[in-house]
Amino acid sequence: MKLLLPLALASLILLASCTAQQRARSYGGTIEINLPPSTKLVTATWKETADLWYLHRPMRTGEVPEISIFQQESGGALIFSGEGKVIFRESK
Repeated sequence: MKLLLPLALASLILLASCTAQQRARSYGGTIEINLPPSTKLVTATWKETADLWYLHRPMRTGEVPEISIFQQESGGALIFSGEGKVIFRESK
């Protein structure tokens, strides 16, 4: 029981020190990214360091805004592996 409080405190500090991208990728969860107005998502990737990179381009005439979901599925059975999700929202 005495070990439980320090362990819980250490876990809370660890989670608080992570960015939203790191938490979504490492522990599961969802983050939303609103792309700049009048841009379209081309592709997205998570790098080894948990950095999220995405490519967007100017919206062409006649194109409409869309919502894209970038989903990570964990193949391992580690205790902290999660399934992260990033929702990209386009707008005019």
